[in-house]
Amino acid sequence: MGVSLRAYGQLLARYLKHQWSRFALLVMLVCSSIGLVESLQNIGATVERLQELFDQKSTIVDGPSAAIPAGRPLALEFDSVSFSYTEGKPVLKNVSFQLPAGRVLGLLGRTGGGKTTIARLLFRLYDPTDGCIMLDGIDIKQATLAELRQRVAYVTQDVQLFQASVRDNITFFDRSIPDARILEVIEALGLAEWYRILGPVSTSCDRQDWRSCSRE
Repeated sequence: MGVSLRAYGQLLARYLKHQWSRFALLVMLVCSSIGLVESLQNIGATVERLQELFDQKSTIVDGPSAAIPAGRPLALEFDSVSFSYTEGKPVLKNVSFQLPAGRVLGLLGRTGGGKTTIARLLFRLYDPTDGCIMLDGIDIKQATLAELRQRVAYVTQDVQLFQASVRDNITFFDRSIPDARILEVIEALGLAEWYRILGPVSTSCDRQDWRSCSRE
């Protein structure tokens, strides 16, 4: 009798072990399916958000292509310019000034006083709510965005590096810029020694190894 019970117990244990393996496999399949469904739902939500982003229309539109003179310094004028990021909270109010061609203007003021906003308006990242901005007497809204941004340089306070080659970071991915022009800029910025350590533009600057190519 004892032998029979022991054999029965062993048989039952093997059966339960087998069934438990099948049950565990079923649980794993169910969990995997749930995870797949959740992943698909997340992907679907992401696609919807991306589509909403692509559907957004910029309020900054091209002008009728007025020509801004090239190859020389330009005079700048702000004429009664007002601007606010939030309605009812003006950052700039009736700002007027003239900057003759070739002159330098430094703006001093507290944080939030509108210094960066002036640069953003000149680059047409935003448009004034009132007044106008002129380069050499031409309202910048009359020029195309491409034309304007070929004539105005905007250097931010923050340093942004793309996960790309040194050349692409210098030229903003514009492959039409020749090596000679890159060298001129490197020299003008006082980075000639950095360039000599780095090596030729056509080889080293196309590399993406920032440990070798970049210098802070």
